[in-house]
Formats: sequence, C-alpha cells, structure tokens
Amino acid sequence: MLDEVRRLAAEPSDICEHLVALYELGRGTRTIVELGVREGRSTVALLAAAIDGGGRLFSYDLDHHCPAYFAATAARVGLLDRSRWVFEVRDSAQASALWADGSVDLLFIDTSHALDSTRNELAAWRPKMAVGHVICGHDSFHPEYGVRQAVQEFAARHGYALELRDYCNGFFVLQTGGSQVPHF
Repeated sequence: MLDEVRRLAAEPSDICEHLVALYELGRGTRTIVELGVREGRSTVALLAAAIDGGGRLFSYDLDHHCPAYFAATAARVGLLDRSRWVFEVRDSAQASALWADGSVDLLFIDTSHALDSTRNELAAWRPKMAVGHVICGHDSFHPEYGVRQAVQEFAARHGYALELRDYCNGFFVLQTGGSQVPHF
C-alpha cells in the first residue's frame, strides 16, 4: 500500500509532503482516529497503513460529502479496499465520547485550525489515547492558525515531546516516552 501513498504524495497538495510520514506513523497500530477528512488525502495514507498493519481507521468530519471526495482520491491511486475504514459525520471533539479511555493508538488532527477548537480536541482525546500513543496533525506552520500554539501548550502541560515540521503547511508530532516514532 505504500506505493499508493507515494503516488498520492507525488500530486501537489497542501499535505503531499507529509503523507508518507502519516503512513509510517500509522503502520503497525491497531486503532487510528482521523479528525478531518476533506479530500481524503490523509485518509488514503492512514487507511493504507491500517490495511498493511492489520488495524482500522475511524474518521470524523462535519462534511457528509467526505466519503465521496475520499472515494475519488483513493480511486486515482488504486486504493480500493475500504473494509478497514469507518466514517461518521460528527464533531471531532464530541466523537471522543464514543471511545473508551486508552483505546486509540494514533490520532491525526486536521480540522478547523482554530486555537480553541484544537485545544478542545486535544483535551477531549487525551484520555482516549493508549499507552505509547502518538498524536499528530497538519497546518501547524501558519501563525494565523491556532494549531501551533495549542500543541505547544498541550506538550508543555502534559509532558509530551513535540516535533514541528515547518514545511508543506506544517506537521506536528506529539509523543510520550513510550512512543515509537520513526524518524524522517
């Protein structure tokens, strides 16, 4: 499935340079949660990782058209297996109530980019994260967005190591001491 991700990463987009990293972060995890789907580029990378690693991907977005957008994106690169993907139209922070504490291995955030929204998502999902988990997300470079500030505050408050990648609109990785994050 990595070939499909690489094909998609070769198409110019606002997240193209982070798709292989998303795949690598998701490979080998049981449960991946994606907050924000839009065109489904991150969904392709995360679903490919779930398929290769025997896990499942659960995606939440407020736009009910996202499955159709994702289907078009996935078809372009030949990702046809959607058996390990669940999509729901639901608020990203509220979706956390559906999950047991300690049940999510990887959380990917790419939603409103507003400071308060990002803070709320991080607070809502933190208890749901499994031991050794990773939280990552997109659009952390733009100073006008609140993503960078929210993840910096969260990392400092909860003792996470924070990696910021300031290219292709920014990508962040939050990890705990037990996380196994590949280096890129």
